[in-house]
Amino acid sequence: MALQLVVYPQRAIQGFSTDIDTDTQIATDGQVFATVNQAPILTPFNSFMLGLSWGTLDIPVNSWRKYNSDGTDTITASDNKVTFGSADNEGLAQSLSQLEVGINYSLEINLEAGTMTAFMFYYDEGRGFQYFAEETGIDGASMIAGTNTLTFRAAAPEMQVIILSTTIDTILTNFSVQGSVVAPSGAIGVLYSEKVICDLYSEESIPLVLSATLF
Repeated sequence: MALQLVVYPQRAIQGFSTDIDTDTQIATDGQVFATVNQAPILTPFNSFMLGLSWGTLDIPVNSWRKYNSDGTDTITASDNKVTFGSADNEGLAQSLSQLEVGINYSLEINLEAGTMTAFMFYYDEGRGFQYFAEETGIDGASMIAGTNTLTFRAAAPEMQVIILSTTIDTILTNFSVQGSVVAPSGAIGVLYSEKVICDLYSEESIPLVLSATLF
């Protein structure tokens, strides 16, 4: 006989099966930017010090905060865009919630003009707020005009994304965080919407002994 494993995908979509909803938007107000103009300004902070100080600032999750290092505010939102009037001293930050630890997510940032960098932080019990460089590479990742997609693996249910304008008149048009589908290895194969039968011992006989005890 041959031993078989029957696999039933958790989501009825054609493609790679995953139990992470890739359609759910984790970021808040990243397309319209309706709350940016009224967002409080955190100063004086650069991006790195803001991340390390986050726990002392009592900032609600899923809300924008502007920050700068010199007390000025040249960040303005209009027509579903955010324009940064300065370089190297101002940016936006948001604490993401509802992340599943160990799961990959995609951070997509669209720029109409200019350049930015991105940083991530998270809280680790016993160590405080930690720079996320070692685990993801989102450690000052450079972004240029166009669509920029960065992938990170959640280290905590809440994580902080901090973006920094590095040119004058940088224009942000989209800030999105969603679950990222990871293709399974060749040994697993592609799972589609129908069940898949996997032969674990194809064409190999396995001795099988059945016994029954009567009471």
